[in-house]
Amino acid sequence: MGTDMQIHEGAETERTGADTKARLLDVAEELFATQGISNTSLRSITSAADANLASVNYHFGSKDALIREVFVRRIGPINEERMRMLDAIESGRGDRAPGLADIVEAIVAPVMRLKRVDARQQRMFLRLFSQVHSESEEIQRLIFTQFHEVASRFIPLLQSALPNLDRTELLWKIKFMIGAMVGSMLPMTGLTPFRALDGEGSDPESVLRRLIPFIVAGLSVSVPPGEDRAAERGA
Repeated sequence: MGTDMQIHEGAETERTGADTKARLLDVAEELFATQGISNTSLRSITSAADANLASVNYHFGSKDALIREVFVRRIGPINEERMRMLDAIESGRGDRAPGLADIVEAIVAPVMRLKRVDARQQRMFLRLFSQVHSESEEIQRLIFTQFHEVASRFIPLLQSALPNLDRTELLWKIKFMIGAMVGSMLPMTGLTPFRALDGEGSDPESVLRRLIPFIVAGLSVSVPPGEDRAAERGA
């Protein structure tokens, strides 16, 4: 009887700990998204989560670790799907260069398709990342390191598909690609002409059908040399 009671109490403690950890992550995510990461104190997180400061140290070890875990929870599944799609591209290409549209789809589609699976999760992803760019370099580094593995896979694939681009030009195009991806998810209902897109904008496949060719065209277009452009302006 005593052993059964200990097992029951141990399970209850473990469940309570898991609930506290999940609650801390939920509250931290909401406060980071609305107030900013640097502006959110551990005390405000624990107060809103009905927990104590010791629980943060117990479950995460530090505020940096809590920040990392908040973003891992959102970024992890997206990057896992990206890696799966990149694996499929590499295993199926043989000696051929990978298809540019396939690479672009592997990068943008997992984020876009979040809306179909969990619209709230996609909104939270956007809200969190809208805060990241106004944070310190240290916090940005803490978060962006989570994309290093994916970047180490898809940048060489893009270089293989676009052999005429030097690395600097490729990186500029990747930056623009990310901007197009994020911009396509942002609501623009405040601008009257864009209300016409509301219906189709709720369907990720409809957006992807337009977004992927747009990005592919941007990646493929040749950029005039800077010297030529300067000469044209002086003519």
